[in-house]
Amino acid sequence: MQMSPSAMPSRGFSQTSPHTLGISALVGAIGSKLHTAFTGYVERREALAELYSYDDLMLNDIGIPRCGIVYAVDHGRD
Repeated sequence: MQMSPSAMPSRGFSQTSPHTLGISALVGAIGSKLHTAFTGYVERREALAELYSYDDLMLNDIGIPRCGIVYAVDHGRD
């Protein structure tokens, strides 16, 4: 006995299952978090490079000792 095509369950990509929506949301969330983390990483590297390029007099003018550059970038000036 054969089923007519209209009576057969659809297994194509035309219908979206709840699992597919969950996976899409998960992939989107992971992508968003990766983008945020990478942007923060790049901004931190740029800030470190800029401060390390200053001479000691310029760093003293802004109140950051050379040994405190990493702390200042990570935590701000306290």
